[in-house]
Amino acid sequence: MRGLVKTMAVLAALVLLPSAAYAQASITGTVKDSSGAVLPGVTVEAAGPTLLAPRSVVTEGNGIYRIIDLPPGTYTTTYSLTGFTKVVREGLELAGSAVVTINTEMKVGAVTETVTVTGETPVVDVQSTKRETVLSSDVIAGLPATRAYGALLNAVAGLTVDTNGLAATPTMTFFSARGGQTNEGKMTINGMTVAAAFNGGGVSSLTYDANNVDEVSVLVSGGLGETDTGGPIMNLVPRSGGNRFAGQAFWNGAGDWSRGDNIDDALRSVGITQGPGIISSYDVNTTYGGPIKRDRLWFWGGYRKFSTAQGVEGIFANAYAGNAAHWDYLRDDSVPARNVQGRDIYQARFTAQITPKNRIMFSQENQYRCEGSTLTPSGNGCRTRGTDWIALGSTTPAQSPESNTGYFNFPYWVTQGTWTSPATSKLLLEAGYTRFAYRHAGGPGQLPPDGIFNLIPVTEQSAIDNHRANFTYRGLGSYFDNFGNPNNWRASASYVTGSHSMKIGYQGAYLIADTTTLPNDSQLIYRFNNRIPNQFTFRLPMWQTADRTSSTALYVQDTWTLGRLTVQGALRYDRASSFSPGEHNGTTATSRFNAQPIAFDRTDSVNAYNDISPRFGMAYDLFGNGKTALKFNLGRYLDAATNDSIYTTNNPAQTTRIVTTVARTWADSNGNFVVDCDILNPALQTIAGGDTCGAITGNSLNFGKVGSNLAQVNPALLHGWGVRRHDGQWGVNVQQELRPRVSLDVGYNRRWFGGFTVTDNLVRDPSQYDKWVITAPKDPRLPGGGGYPITLYTATAAASALAAQNYVTFETDYGPERINYWHGVDVTLNARLRQGLTLQFGTSTGRTILDTCATVVKIDSPDPRNCRSEDPFETTLRGLASYTIPKIGVLVAATMRSQPPLRLSGLVGGANWNVPNTVVQSILGRLPPNGLATGNTTVALIDNDTRMYAENRRTQVDMRFAKIVRAGRTRTDIGADLGNLLNTNYATVYESQFDYATNGGTWLNPTSIVGPRFVRLNVTVNF
Repeated sequence: MRGLVKTMAVLAALVLLPSAAYAQASITGTVKDSSGAVLPGVTVEAAGPTLLAPRSVVTEGNGIYRIIDLPPGTYTTTYSLTGFTKVVREGLELAGSAVVTINTEMKVGAVTETVTVTGETPVVDVQSTKRETVLSSDVIAGLPATRAYGALLNAVAGLTVDTNGLAATPTMTFFSARGGQTNEGKMTINGMTVAAAFNGGGVSSLTYDANNVDEVSVLVSGGLGETDTGGPIMNLVPRSGGNRFAGQAFWNGAGDWSRGDNIDDALRSVGITQGPGIISSYDVNTTYGGPIKRDRLWFWGGYRKFSTAQGVEGIFANAYAGNAAHWDYLRDDSVPARNVQGRDIYQARFTAQITPKNRIMFSQENQYRCEGSTLTPSGNGCRTRGTDWIALGSTTPAQSPESNTGYFNFPYWVTQGTWTSPATSKLLLEAGYTRFAYRHAGGPGQLPPDGIFNLIPVTEQSAIDNHRANFTYRGLGSYFDNFGNPNNWRASASYVTGSHSMKIGYQGAYLIADTTTLPNDSQLIYRFNNRIPNQFTFRLPMWQTADRTSSTALYVQDTWTLGRLTVQGALRYDRASSFSPGEHNGTTATSRFNAQPIAFDRTDSVNAYNDISPRFGMAYDLFGNGKTALKFNLGRYLDAATNDSIYTTNNPAQTTRIVTTVARTWADSNGNFVVDCDILNPALQTIAGGDTCGAITGNSLNFGKVGSNLAQVNPALLHGWGVRRHDGQWGVNVQQELRPRVSLDVGYNRRWFGGFTVTDNLVRDPSQYDKWVITAPKDPRLPGGGGYPITLYTATAAASALAAQNYVTFETDYGPERINYWHGVDVTLNARLRQGLTLQFGTSTGRTILDTCATVVKIDSPDPRNCRSEDPFETTLRGLASYTIPKIGVLVAATMRSQPPLRLSGLVGGANWNVPNTVVQSILGRLPPNGLATGNTTVALIDNDTRMYAENRRTQVDMRFAKIVRAGRTRTDIGADLGNLLNTNYATVYESQFDYATNGGTWLNPTSIVGPRFVRLNVTVNF
């Protein structure tokens, strides 16, 4: 990998220099006279409704011109030269960061004469090597969608999206591409990241306004100097007003009356009688904008309010909720759970041409989130539950309403400003700043105002009492109260001549993340198996972590056009660092588990990473007619610098370093539901007339301890050149114009990953584990019918009695770095015909290989299970189509996606076999560490060698029908969206508990399904 980087750096240094942090479209071409001779000195001007002031350049000595960084829209270009007839080219459509080539011929004539030319906008970009999908505002407006970015992502080829289909309400959506981490996809507005300060920093629970935009573009691969990471980026270009007053009023609505029923007998037989269909829904959005002063100052503003209620499969209120005398659960079928989400959103934006060469934009957006409900009908919150419904409770994990954190009452603020200045015809200056701040609960949610925090919650392992396995009820264990404040800024200078464009760019970010974990009053959680206690979990009181991550980047990037060949290159320097402040880390509270507060000094984490990442690309106009382009791209990219992973690993308050929670086996021998043991005494205890508590072992022995008991981090892991996690990518693509306004793109791409870390317990080695083999149960649902051997490794009693000394270091300290790559083929078809048909359709076929077998057996346990994962080649199809039937003015649109069957693992499903410890003892010759004879040990029945998949592909089609009514300048669309047109009912989550006593029990039953077909009426008025 280091050799590749050096080679690329030399290559790039020979050709390059930058594109702005906010890459937009460009117009280029050659101007000639009627004899074919090039014309230098021609003034080329681009004007359009999205520009306050026209932009102009002059052709070079070779007759080539280039106008860069133009916002999306329709443009007119004007070509002027003394002694020649003026040429005007109309109807040029620009989108995304495409480079559109427009060659022009000028004839000798009077300057006062004008020749107006119309023609098709080229669909093949013969100069850029990016792979990008662009959705224009009119295409977005016509799609069956919930005015949410997730619905658009689901229609973009080449992506992996964490939800499938038309979501009933706008919701946070993670996305990735080509084997990347689930959270790598990044959301940007005007080219600047607006996302969380942690968890990859790609998306957030902000409701992104994906409808009131000029366009949405999704960069899948091939980014040059403007991006640090190699994952996909969705960029929103918001509307900003204009020289005429215009507005839009939108309403949609749905309800119980509008949903279908996709529950069949098979689902009813496993207890699913109500699917996640819409119960009630509305969305109201009004916007208005126009000139305060024509050509000088524009405004745009909007207000949106939406609320959607959906059913939750199999979750009902607990009739015993709040009753301290009850340790069991009684389902109350008269109060089903539902999921209710809503927002109030206010937006304002001002755009000003303060001088002929200086344009600024300022915007402010405030959102107020209300989700979930109070626990009781008399509770006081942003939403009060009804007498016959409750907006709490979930299936993943399975939770009763009183044990659920599905309540949110939080604000969000987004502030953004940009500046653009075409200082000369060759020099363009740009800058921007974004501040995003929000309260949040880390995803799970918070305690409702009337929530139960004074009772110990119970997680029942068995599927009994009309609830699912591993079901939590009785009270809430803990919740988060968090604050995030990511800040991003950029600046760039572009120098443009006819045959090349050069940019020098600067980017910076400062991310603030504060987390507070609040446990219940008892600081305990119990676990039962068939109503018998077998484990309890205890934790420290209110725990805080605070992290700060900053990053700086400089890059140079250039594009050279040499005849039919365009060469692109970039060198990017990144510096990233992080620290944890002295305040807001640890706990100021004391409890029975900590006699003193726990505090930490300011601590550096990453200090600092330095990386140089070269990128290179070539595009060749294969036949010289602008209709066929052969493209190649190669680049090195970095993992996101956010408040997680390595950037917080050295924070002493992070739970990866200090132990704040311990689970301990327990037998409640006297049946009083009170832990009679000395909880902090780590030894095996049997209390006369009381309970038995298993020994505390391994890392749990470090509970609440600081100093040498904290996990340690290799200092060399926290600074240096080339240490940061990274990935490399290369691809070869062919783009072909099949006919005017229709193109096909086919490409092979490969992506590989590096820079991995591992955690090693220094007091253990592979020799301190005992090997034992258990036979999987016979079951036709298991791979091969079951009955196969499963080899497991358990630490010896002596090793378990030692407090862990965890050490985080390079994976390469133990052997060769893991093999981790993705490769595959993407095919994309784009068409936008003048007959009113728009079509975007694509497939992505590929697979991921991950192999850690060379090192994993050398770190603690010698267990090689799951060390190699080799996915089968899988194909995903995504696309959209829109057509307005002429004469009758009826819009017909559809989106579709078809994804491979779900792999059963993690939260989606699996096969977890809770084997009684008496059985384990008979094979191992002893009880497992911390195990009691009354407890159990979880054994995974499926792994990478015996993997399982669901039976069906996940295919959905959504449609929209709308009648278009025009009256003067007013256009009204009256229509209906049909979500899940085929009324599919495939499962999205499966029961993962393989019950030991009943040889499977409810294992593999669907626990959550896709929502049924539904109709959503909508009216849009543009005026």
